[in-house]
Amino acid sequence: MKNRLFPLSLLSHLSRLSLLSLLSPLSLLAQEHRELAIGQADATVDLRTREGADAVKAVWKFREADIVAVAFNAPGPGASDPLALYPTGKKILTHTIEPKAGAIRFDDAQWQTVDPTNMETRFGSGLLSFVWFRVNVTIPQKLGEFDPTGATVVFDLVADDYSEIWVNGKLNKSFGQSGGGLISGWNARNRVFLSTDAKPGQQFQLAILCANAPFADLPENYIWLRSATLDFYKKYPQRADWQDVGQLVQIEKSFENVIAPDAKVEKLAEGFQFTEGPVWHPEGFLLFSDPNTNVIYRFEPLSRNVTIYIDKSGYTGMNIGQ
Repeated sequence: MKNRLFPLSLLSHLSRLSLLSLLSPLSLLAQEHRELAIGQADATVDLRTREGADAVKAVWKFREADIVAVAFNAPGPGASDPLALYPTGKKILTHTIEPKAGAIRFDDAQWQTVDPTNMETRFGSGLLSFVWFRVNVTIPQKLGEFDPTGATVVFDLVADDYSEIWVNGKLNKSFGQSGGGLISGWNARNRVFLSTDAKPGQQFQLAILCANAPFADLPENYIWLRSATLDFYKKYPQRADWQDVGQLVQIEKSFENVIAPDAKVEKLAEGFQFTEGPVWHPEGFLLFSDPNTNVIYRFEPLSRNVTIYIDKSGYTGMNIGQ
């Protein structure tokens, strides 16, 4: 969404998002994580083929990332906080990953170039190892008969085993996030929205840190890309039976100051016991609670997916079943 929305904006933006009471709180079990709207793309560019890479002027580069020792501090007090929560304690030695190649101006001229058809080649040194990939993509004038102008563009990646995706020098992250640039799971799909209004000639720089994992049970294997595509949607899919599912009845004229006269009531998700407390986060996503399950959920307007924001979100007693 282009503008950040706040709590009082909820009702005035019903044409985009619904009242949370329509999140269908009738199901017996609350959902944990769901990709609610992906559907079939209008055009897909496979970045692991020469044809696909050429279509968006993509050149893959990579290099191994090293785990290096670095000086740091143990937990200590803050400037006005006596609790030992900050890196102000005694000097210690820890580790970091080098290079930090997510920056947009990072010089990767000396990196190895890899043919797009070789992305299933095994990279890294095995066991506890990390690899950086970097690739620039350019929105073309045409993809076959498809005109990408105004389309929603999603970078879709499946790395063996974990991945984090930087776009134009930024790693989007927020509390409770799974995927969307951060690790989404073991060999799991990681989808990042590049644009909701694509323009031919528009460029995106992608930097991907991949890890051999799981860390507690390191496989005798290496890092490789199972899938890497750009998915183009002329209109990002939504469930038709969730659109325009209610009626707004105006009794008081001042109602128009809160809800736009042309607003539509939509259902965003389902599978909860009892929902309440909708609030917009300043970063542009919706939070709501299911107090019967003691969970706060996050609804992401771009992907229209729901994830857990805070588990065990406030109730601390033993009799939650009552």
